[in-house]
Amino acid sequence: MIQITDLLFSFLMLVLFLLVIIGTLLKWNILVDPPDSWTWYSQTILKKAFGEDFLVGFNYLVGILGTGISGYIFIVLLKAYFQQS
Repeated sequence: MIQITDLLFSFLMLVLFLLVIIGTLLKWNILVDPPDSWTWYSQTILKKAFGEDFLVGFNYLVGILGTGISGYIFIVLLKAYFQQS
């Protein structure tokens, strides 16, 4: 049985991954050039290890794959939700 919370969570994941793509396109500092003092942040670690250009490509890859997967899951859950009623 599909609940509304399942739909809400999958929709929020879709929005999150879209924001990764949009933020990278708009060069949001938190995504493309995080402060070096944030040693706990994954984007800072990737930037230090591989450089800023790699980080931008990585963000696009994660954003596109995440959008595709979460979009597919959202559509499947939406169909199942309306078929169960």
